[in-house]
Amino acid sequence: MRDVSIIGIGQTHVDEHWGRSLRHLAGDAVLSAMRDAGVDTVDAMYIGNMLSGVLTGQEHLGALVADFVG
Repeated sequence: MRDVSIIGIGQTHVDEHWGRSLRHLAGDAVLSAMRDAGVDTVDAMYIGNMLSGVLTGQEHLGALVADFVG
């Protein structure tokens, strides 16, 4: 097993976001975490979400968000 560190965090502000897509909301959190960490790229991304598949029909968040943030 190797050592792993969390070096940045980010989240989407809790509010009503009716005009924003799931990829934009998640992208905001990812890009905020990357800015906090001071990095331009990451080795891995782990995304968990309880309800997006039911609400939006989008089950594969990892690929959606990774593609969106580049």
